[in-house]
Amino acid sequence: MDPAFAGFREPHAWLIRGLVEYGWPDVTRAGGRVPPGMFGGFDLTRFAGGYGREGFSLCVPAIVEEQWLKEDGVYDFVIKMTRSPSGEMVFAVRCPEANFFEEFVFDRANPLHIAGYIHQSLTTYVPDFVRWRQGGGEVTWAQRAGMPEVQGEPCSSLLSQFINERVNLRRSMDVGPAESWWMDGESEGWAGGAIASVGRAAENERGEDGELQEAARFLAESTVKPPGMALTTMATIGLLNGFLWLGNVALTVSFMATDLLTGDPSRYVFSMMISSVIGFSLISGGALAMAGARKYRKLENGPLMWFSIAYAAASPACCLLGAPFAAWAIYSWLRPEVKDFRSTPLLR
Repeated sequence: MDPAFAGFREPHAWLIRGLVEYGWPDVTRAGGRVPPGMFGGFDLTRFAGGYGREGFSLCVPAIVEEQWLKEDGVYDFVIKMTRSPSGEMVFAVRCPEANFFEEFVFDRANPLHIAGYIHQSLTTYVPDFVRWRQGGGEVTWAQRAGMPEVQGEPCSSLLSQFINERVNLRRSMDVGPAESWWMDGESEGWAGGAIASVGRAAENERGEDGELQEAARFLAESTVKPPGMALTTMATIGLLNGFLWLGNVALTVSFMATDLLTGDPSRYVFSMMISSVIGFSLISGGALAMAGARKYRKLENGPLMWFSIAYAAASPACCLLGAPFAAWAIYSWLRPEVKDFRSTPLLR
């Protein structure tokens, strides 16, 4: 498959290019406000912040025959890439306010067609829907609630960085045809030829699915890294606390040696035994918890990983602080981007 722009061959890139060629302006800088006279525009804000997993918005004003339905304002059609049950890549377009949900199959042999299908569908549907609304039609709560949710797939990390850079620089994607990066990969700044060459090399080595795999792993690891570091910190605190318990035993023996030899040592022996057991338990548990935290950050499930979470929550050294961190770790482990990566063999 040829590159859509700047060396990127993946579906998200082809959809963006296709929308531009079909006359959709980039309204990211305008906060989703569509220029007068235009049917709609695309807003990449959510795309740049979520590695493409959150998709992006197609903003379409509720206008038909130059009459604007102010009550509805602008419809926000969220478009995400996902996979059909048969494994095909599809773009799902969803807008509860306009009672619209449709999936469009991405054809690798004709990558520009995806934008055409979406453009044709919306330009046909929205005017009819607005007329229906002007005639008194209402979208019911049941219709909104019954609309399927979509778990989007990420784009490559390189494409995410490229678009994020352009959003931060306030440079519109729809000026691409007038700039050299649009097709041949030569552009201003770091997001130009270097990104294109790296993108092409990665594409040749791993293919499109390899890029998606890399992006999915990066997103999942980024999600678990902060709570994973917190688990490591809790394990370290518990381990150090164990050494303090053993140090207390040593000090007791050192400073009270005379009493222990000449007096009644029974009152000391029991407390020193308890301190020793607690100390060795914290040290051995802390070491295991540190190993489990490493497995957590590497997305490796297993008893040792769960032990690190339990240790953070239950350790006497840090239970008041560790319990929220343990809950954070469990929450992050069950987030969709992590859960999907762990449960999809092709991504791992």
